[in-house]
Amino acid sequence: MFITNSARKRTLSLEGKEWAFLVQRLGMKSWPEADHPFAAFLGQEELLGKTLEEGRDLLRSKGYLVSRPSGEELELPPGMKKELNAVLPAVKGCRLTYHSGQQSYDEYCYYAGDYVVRMERLPRKHSDKYSLKRGGARQICARLADKMKWSTRTSGELPALLMSRKQFEALLSEAPKLDLNTLTDRLAGITDDAEGSIALARCIWTRIAYGDIQCFTRQQGGWERQHIQFMNSEHTSWLIRSSTKHDEDWMIATPTPRQAFQEMLQQWLCQPVDRTGASLPHDDPSRFG
Repeated sequence: MFITNSARKRTLSLEGKEWAFLVQRLGMKSWPEADHPFAAFLGQEELLGKTLEEGRDLLRSKGYLVSRPSGEELELPPGMKKELNAVLPAVKGCRLTYHSGQQSYDEYCYYAGDYVVRMERLPRKHSDKYSLKRGGARQICARLADKMKWSTRTSGELPALLMSRKQFEALLSEAPKLDLNTLTDRLAGITDDAEGSIALARCIWTRIAYGDIQCFTRQQGGWERQHIQFMNSEHTSWLIRSSTKHDEDWMIATPTPRQAFQEMLQQWLCQPVDRTGASLPHDDPSRFG
């Protein structure tokens, strides 16, 4: 279910199938390409014809879809149509899946012209429910950084660490069984950087939040995806960038304090899209591109 607060403080609660029908009704004759990031977030099962019709019937029963002599009309809270109209044409989408404390989150953000919309899938026991909020890019990014427990501490002169993605992922899966010294030594062996490995090992050992950020940009040939991971402790935060190509095996971990993360995410959401297919530059792993 989606829950959105309108400018008049009214609350609109919708199930996923209702949201899917509304998006189609307002913007498209049918749902767009199967690899649309919002379609993946919502769930492909919500896009089937039968499910969409169920959404339509639910909207009718709630009075949001009204029959008129001229045909069916939508009656939604102020501003809601703009949010619905913006999601499919948006040339950027950002999906964040992460663990923070004892909670797991699955969220989707997109830019709607003069503000950012953030949608959140509610906890597993409410797996068919969603919440939707809108706000300025700065406000939304600050809220995300807070939920993701991004550290405000700077990391001094620690450099970025370059390593094998496969080796790091294998080591990370073993980390719960290793003591801190062993973990540090193993990291140093794949990074060739003793000081940086100490800081990263301590973050892994005491992490309070971690997860994935997928940034999607629509290009002429389809959707370009950039995959970033993060790992946060009370002392340090790391932005971890790796290739999305299966035949490449590299990863760069960069110490990134909270303010830097907020600014990068805000800039990425709001900056114009380079239609030539610009992506994250290899020489600057801390940028979203």
